[in-house]
Amino acid sequence: MEKIKRGKLKGGVRSKSSRQYRRSRKRTKGWLMRILVLLLIGPAAFGLYHGVKLGRQFMKLPLFDIKYIECSGRRRLSESDILKLASIQSLNYFDLNTQAVAQRLLSHPYIYQAAVDKIFPDTICIKITERKPWALVNCGDLYLVDKKGVVLENLQDKPRSGMTIITGGDEKLEEGKSISSPGLKNGLELMEELEKAGLLPDISEINIKQPDFPKIYTLSDDIEIWLAQEKIKERLKQLQQVREDLHARIKEVEVLDLRSAENVIINRE
Repeated sequence: MEKIKRGKLKGGVRSKSSRQYRRSRKRTKGWLMRILVLLLIGPAAFGLYHGVKLGRQFMKLPLFDIKYIECSGRRRLSESDILKLASIQSLNYFDLNTQAVAQRLLSHPYIYQAAVDKIFPDTICIKITERKPWALVNCGDLYLVDKKGVVLENLQDKPRSGMTIITGGDEKLEEGKSISSPGLKNGLELMEELEKAGLLPDISEINIKQPDFPKIYTLSDDIEIWLAQEKIKERLKQLQQVREDLHARIKEVEVLDLRSAENVIINRE
């Protein structure tokens, strides 16, 4: 009789019992691996879960409650104004969203820049840069604007400060928004040129009813001066020269017409 090796039939075909045995071993090995993975990962996951839970509880300790708020950079706004605007809802160091606080501060027309920092473990530092009032603008109501034309405040019944006022505009202005009308923009540009020329402190009013031909009024001499927006720097040099030439007689002048580059028209009282 021909001998047959264990687990095999003649011709190399595996027996049924051999296949079942190997499948059983494979399944057993798979279950053992799963159990091993659970034994290794289970305690780690359990520890991680409770570690995170303990960490959260730790961050809620009174040690991390905000106890101090420092404000710097303010000029016109009061500290209470800034704190109210910041609206710090969370008093926990870790929960506080500094970017959200900064965005709330920037919503105020007077605030140009805002930085909010946390100092571990219980302090917040707020640093702001305020816009500087530059001119008064009369467009029905009286508004305060900065050098870039941002409307800072509707003065309503508040007393006006000793600033140059721009009149003749009809734009509807809104706090926190920039002026858009060409006439008012020309008025602000003219103010800058007057400042560069050293004339602005003596100018009480700029009328831009005719945007290309603004009128300015002096404080010291009470003179009405007609200008042309075109080549405004040359017109202002002309104005300085005329005032120097007239000297004492300047008080006799009621109107100076500098709209023409060639001729200066002087109307006396």
